[in-house]
Formats: sequence, structure tokens, C-alpha cells
Amino acid sequence: MARRVSVDELSEWAKQHVGDDDDAVWEFLSRLYLGPPDDEFLGYWCTPLNVDVFSYTDLDGVHFGTFEAIDGESPVVLISPASSNRPCVIVGQSLHDFLCLGCEYGFGDLTALPYEPQEVCEKYSRHHPPHPADTIAGSLRIHFGLTPWENVGQRLFDLQEMYLDELDMPDRDST
Repeated sequence: MARRVSVDELSEWAKQHVGDDDDAVWEFLSRLYLGPPDDEFLGYWCTPLNVDVFSYTDLDGVHFGTFEAIDGESPVVLISPASSNRPCVIVGQSLHDFLCLGCEYGFGDLTALPYEPQEVCEKYSRHHPPHPADTIAGSLRIHFGLTPWENVGQRLFDLQEMYLDELDMPDRDST
């Protein structure tokens, strides 16, 4: 069974690097494109009603959130307001699984997933030597025991099949 990781644990890991100052923690996490949503962030027209947003990339409104799935998992969803055809993509069966996806290339390039899925999958499938422990990505990988995904395209396809229909999408006419 995969290790469970919470958003609070991710924040605590960041505090080990920058101290207890919340602004410094979120600035640190923003370097991975996992910055906090604004305190007044209410989501966009495409933010599912059953998703708790935990991160905002600051790239075209793309944000990440989790939801409680029928199977008891907490999948991570990428929400892209600029993508009217496919605004939501499941990018992890859990926060740990999501962190594994981005442990080599970070999370910023995932924002292109709704537009260029093949290119993103190809990039994230190319493995390279792990980042040194003294880098943010290296520290993240070591601290949480992350290993990159194999067969990224198939894994993403499977996640859509497993969880996409569980998203409670807002009524487009009411936004």
C-alpha cells in the first residue's frame, strides 16, 4: 500500500527548509508550482463542487485539489479553467501518488496536460538520475519516498476511468 501523505505533511516538510513563517513556506512550495490558493479563492466555473483545493500554480488559473472517492482514496485533480473541453484531469490516486508523478519534473508542466497530453506524458515518462538531496525536488523525493511513475500515459488513462465520473461539476449555466 502506498504511503499516505497529507497537505499538512507537505507543509511541515517545507517548514523544515524555511522555518515556521507561513509566507516563506508557501513561497517555497510555489517554487514547485504548489503554492497556496488565495484566502479568498472560491474556484472557477470548472472547479468541482466536491474538491478541496490545496494548491494554485499561478499559471492560467490551474489549481490542484483532492476529493473523497467512493473507494476511500483521495484522488488529486488538476483543474484548468482555460481548457473548456477538458478542464479536469485526475493526476494521482492520492497526494503521494501525485507527488510521485511530479518528483522528477515538478508540477508546472502538468498544466499543459489538458492541451498537450501526449507531449506531457512523453516528458514525464523520460526518467533521469534523481535530483541531488540538496535540491527541493531531491529533498521532496527522499522525504516522502517518491518514485516516478512508469507508463505515465496508461496510468493517467486508468485514473480518468477510475475517478473522473466522481467529480461533482458545477452547473455551467449558474456560473
